[in-house]
Formats: sequence, structure tokens, C-alpha cells
Amino acid sequence: MREGYLKYFQTMTRILIFIFLSTLELTSFGQKYNYPGQLEIKTYKIGQKVDTTFFVNKGNLYFPNYLDGWTMDNSDQLPEKYHGLPIAIWQLKSDSSIALTLLNNVILNITVSYMTELEKEKFSTMGTNKFGNDGVVKTYQETHPLQEWITYWNLITWETPDVIFQIGNSNMRKPKDPEPINVIWNLAYSDFQIENKIIGDYKKQLFSNKADSIKYQNEINAFNNKEHPTENGLFVDHFENGRLKEKGNYKNGKKTGLWETWFDNGQKEDSAFYVDNNLAGTRIMWYPNGRLQLVSYWGKPDERIGKWVRYFANGQIESITHFNDKGELDGKALQYFENGKLQRETIYDREKETSDILYNEQGKRIN
Repeated sequence: MREGYLKYFQTMTRILIFIFLSTLELTSFGQKYNYPGQLEIKTYKIGQKVDTTFFVNKGNLYFPNYLDGWTMDNSDQLPEKYHGLPIAIWQLKSDSSIALTLLNNVILNITVSYMTELEKEKFSTMGTNKFGNDGVVKTYQETHPLQEWITYWNLITWETPDVIFQIGNSNMRKPKDPEPINVIWNLAYSDFQIENKIIGDYKKQLFSNKADSIKYQNEINAFNNKEHPTENGLFVDHFENGRLKEKGNYKNGKKTGLWETWFDNGQKEDSAFYVDNNLAGTRIMWYPNGRLQLVSYWGKPDERIGKWVRYFANGQIESITHFNDKGELDGKALQYFENGKLQRETIYDREKETSDILYNEQGKRIN
């Protein structure tokens, strides 16, 4: 399932990137489009308030999804106009077909995946009728370096200065492979006129409250601090509750020396050494309860070396592995159950497995 969401996320990301490039294509065709008004996509409209409580109770929605969820923790992935705002994407779980970008439970834009050919024709007809013109068709292919695979793209785009509505699909196959029989289409829809009004109205409400206004400004400052850190010197970031979140030094714009992070409860989360942005030396990680999670060692840029010990949250050892000075698994690797019993014992000789013994939770060998 994780791979399915990843494929969906990658596909929709590429479609959305193309959306912003498609203006040049439309201009070259010389077509003029009408503003289509509010479009309804599978019962949803941009600007509509969503009863997220209802969906959560029914178990139909994710929030936040580990791939698609947008929160302040990964806000560097958001368009700049969303910085400091509580943006999230709700993924309809029942058929993995609808993703709604929300601000305070109000829809900002809509994407649809896994559309059939019939749905594609239905939405294409709607686009032509609403915009007053056929969509601009663009087909192209991308050859992947060092591979024999080619991605074939088919895109239909309707666009005004305020609205982008695009239907597309992509298929990766070898040049001599037959075209797929069942083509799955995707849709991306943004109405910047409505979206900007939603954001503007929210900010007016936000700035009417001094505490919320200060919180918003702190979030913006924290974002800018991360995006544009000091070239040389100390970097410090804090949680909203004032507790320390991250601390370390930059040299020539790169992480250097000891960097530490904390959970919002004050417990240490990570302690690592860096050289020119690369992990080097000892790195220790903890769970929010203060117990060890990982003790690791790093050699050349981001290369694992030495003895690594990983722990369960209950304090028991989860695994012990050894790496040689070339970053290869070498020697004895042990895996344990949460009850402390040995689960697996594997011997490696420079990445090559030479022995593998399995045990059950009672400590009895099973192979």
C-alpha cells in the first residue's frame, strides 16, 4: 500500500509541476478561455467546508498521511503562500481516489486519481463546456538515463489566469512493449481566485487574535530561518511552547560539528556530528520516552561503519549489526524479539551472507 501511495504521490506531483509550465503551451495555441465558475468534482467544490469529523469517525480519511500530509513539520514542501498556515491534505481512503488540500477544513484544491476512461470523457466534456474551448493536448515521452524504460505522458489542460484544470496519465514501459489496455487517468484542479480569497479571509481572522498572530509570525520566522540559515554561526529553533527544538552550527552554509534535536516534551531526540553537511562520527537517537533508539557510527560522507545497536521503545535491544570501513555488512548481525529473545543470527562476509539462523520467541531454533 505504501508503494501505491508513493506512485500516486509521484504521479500527481509531476502533473502539478507541468500545470505551472502549461501556460506557455496554451499561449502558443492562441486559445482564450472563459472563467468557468465553481466546478464540482465528485461532489466536492473548491471553497466548500468539509466535515472532517464525520469522515474521521467513518474511517474514510487519512490525516496527516505520511506522504501527502502537509503540516508545519514539513512546510518547506508547500508553495510559499501557504507558509505559516495550518494546511493539510485529506486522502479519501475508501478508494484512494480523492485528495483535498484544506485550510481550516475548507477546500483549496482537488486532485483525483484512478479515473476510468468513461470518467475522463465526462470531465473532459465538462471542461470544454465550462471553459468555452477544448483543452490543449500535449503528449510527450521521457527516456530515463542508464535505463531502457520510457515514460509516456498524455495531458489535456484548460487554463485561465485564475483556474487550472488538467487531466492526464503516464505509463512507464519499454519502447517495444504494447500500450496498456486499461488506462488510468488523473485530474488536478486549482482555482486561485477562490483559493486566494480563502487564504485572505483566514488571515484576517487569524490577525484579529493577538496570540494567533504572534504564533503565525513565529512560524514564518522559523520557516525563513530554516530556508535561509545563517552562512556561518549558531542556528537555533524552538517549539511553540518555547522549548528548544534544534541547535547546531553552520560553516560556509553547511552543517558542521555537533547538531542536536529535541522532542516537544523536552526529551533529546537526536545527537549527531557533521562535516560539510555529511554525517561523521557518532550519532545517537532517542525515543520520546527518553530511552535509546539507535547508536550508530559514520565514516566517509554518510557511510555506515562500526557497530550499530538499535533498541525497541521498551529498552530491549532490537538489532546489532557490524559494518567494515567500506560501509559493508561484515561479521555477525543479530536481531531480537521485544521480549529480549534472539530472533535471527546472520553472518556476513563483506555483504555476502554466509550463515543465517532463525529462532522463535521461546528461543528455539526453527531452521
